[in-house]
Amino acid sequence: MLFIPVPFVITVVICILLLQKLYTSQGGKKWLSADHGFTALLVLYAVSSVLIGLRWGYDMLSVLPLQSLLASLWGPLAWLSFRRLSQANSQLIAADWQHSIPVFLILCLIAFYPAWIDITLIGIFSFYAVLLFRLMLAGPNSLKAVRFSEAISSYRALQVTAVMMVFFVLVDSAVSIDFRFYEGNSAGLIVALANLPALLLLSFAASLAGNNVGQSDEGIELPCSEAKDVTDDVNLAAIFTQVEFQMQTQLLYQDEQLNLNMLARKCGVPARQISRAINKQTQKNVSQYVNGYRIRAACELLKSTEQSITQVMLAVGYVTKSNFNREFLRLTGANPGQWRQSQQVTKA
Repeated sequence: MLFIPVPFVITVVICILLLQKLYTSQGGKKWLSADHGFTALLVLYAVSSVLIGLRWGYDMLSVLPLQSLLASLWGPLAWLSFRRLSQANSQLIAADWQHSIPVFLILCLIAFYPAWIDITLIGIFSFYAVLLFRLMLAGPNSLKAVRFSEAISSYRALQVTAVMMVFFVLVDSAVSIDFRFYEGNSAGLIVALANLPALLLLSFAASLAGNNVGQSDEGIELPCSEAKDVTDDVNLAAIFTQVEFQMQTQLLYQDEQLNLNMLARKCGVPARQISRAINKQTQKNVSQYVNGYRIRAACELLKSTEQSITQVMLAVGYVTKSNFNREFLRLTGANPGQWRQSQQVTKA
């Protein structure tokens, strides 16, 4: 009986994450943007958790069709949300209609061939796991719409989501085998120990990724197409010079909303070429390059002013102290407080 309240406790946690995300969301985001996709994911996970509780806690078999239908949405919605983080334009495109096929397929199976639902869901999870892993292999720089200060966090959220899709394949396979050979005796335990924690992890991942979306300035058009690749060293060097101008003269790194899309538009160069130019000239990815500027500026403020560490963090473009401390430690070998103390000892 201890199992019964667990799904509802998890639902409460997911709802808290959802409310927190809605409270901290910035205005001006377009409907169906990546940010709203992650909000929809949180709602989907919360409702799914309630249905799991009703099914396995109270043996309400009537919720099974809806539970299967919602499960068919997990993969497509997660993929569309993370994919939009990698695009210059975060809006839906005409070809996205094809990601509604899993939902219509499950609807047809509910009506005519219910026995095929489980194996079909396994196929859906497998397909979207592959898509998410492909996006993951492109690295943190592929998430162009994410603020540079949060790029690693959003990338970790993508990794978690991809792994969880594989995990659902294994869990659904285990439940199917249990029903086929053991009359479902262990199915409730499998769901309690596997699906529920996985839903909680996915919810944290969706909340984290959705909160890291930078503000968009999509009204500015690039003067050249993404299709035009620049590969020669001279042109890449010229692009890097434009980036350096934005960093050193315009102090663009101080903008907490800065992401690859915004940097590309400020320079008037496609995002892919910005990334190549920075990598060619510095052997760093874009987020490492920008964070380098921010940490150097933070060091100067810590050394020459009496500002608090939080004030310094905000002044150089960071939103969260955890990301600021992590990057500061990575680049200087000490946390901000220790570094400031060491500078004061050196002066003395």
